[in-house]
Amino acid sequence: MDVNSTATWPWWKFEMQPDDLFTTLHDQYNTLPSAIQGHDAFHSDVCEISREARDSDQFKQMMRARRALRLEELNNALEYSAQQIVGDPALLGNNTRQWPYALQIFRFKSLDALVGYFTSFLPPPGQPDRQPQGWASRYTDTPQTTPPPVGSSATMWTGSMSSRRDARLVAFNAVAAGAIVNDNDAQIIQAAGSGSPA
Repeated sequence: MDVNSTATWPWWKFEMQPDDLFTTLHDQYNTLPSAIQGHDAFHSDVCEISREARDSDQFKQMMRARRALRLEELNNALEYSAQQIVGDPALLGNNTRQWPYALQIFRFKSLDALVGYFTSFLPPPGQPDRQPQGWASRYTDTPQTTPPPVGSSATMWTGSMSSRRDARLVAFNAVAAGAIVNDNDAQIIQAAGSGSPA
């Protein structure tokens, strides 16, 4: 946690200490549980450990150790990325609007920093939405401003996907837009992501 020693607040009113701002209060009211890995990676770790562990106690102990390892790996990767990008901001391309938001991610590692970074790619309020670029343009003829009708989302987005990665990105957007609304949609998206026919 990046503690700002100049941060003041009326802690005495609540029989607390000044540093409770970044310790007790932070832990209780400014954190949330978040997945460390995606489902596939976590499943892989669980399968590996379940084959090696002899009993429940060893399984839980090995899972705790693997959790610590994955956190260390991801924190190291984020730290390395931060050093590289801070050392060479051109790695972000011409996206100078994103620079301060990227720094916030590296500094705070918080959900609001992540949201700020990704929303910095959106047009400012009041400006019209852009036409889809890159892979997204292959799946829509016109910009979608509202989710597609119930039951039609997956069939509309899975037509000509060239890779599993494209399918996953489309599926993510469908979920984010609230477009996957029934089991049939989910099965079609899953089949597209695995390369199997729906």
